[in-house]
Amino acid sequence: RIPRVQNELVKSLGGIELGKSLNTDEAAAMGGVYQAAALSKGYRVKKFIVKDANQYPINVQFERHADPTAENSEPKLIDRTLFQRNNLYP
Repeated sequence: RIPRVQNELVKSLGGIELGKSLNTDEAAAMGGVYQAAALSKGYRVKKFIVKDANQYPINVQFERHADPTAENSEPKLIDRTLFQRNNLYP
């Protein structure tokens, strides 16, 4: 549906034409069916790998006082990234 994404996929797949017969709901259902069949011992399907990842980074911000005993010390704002963008789930 998004032309830029389709063009990038066609380029990365070596010019293979993309199938456009499924809508998003059907595609999600078919993905679930293939994953269930791959996990089952009763079916043999072509192996595929699914990687779940955080789409957005997870950041925290907090204030830290350099010297808690000093009266006029300005707090320092600390900004840390706990998990980068596209960090894989364990």
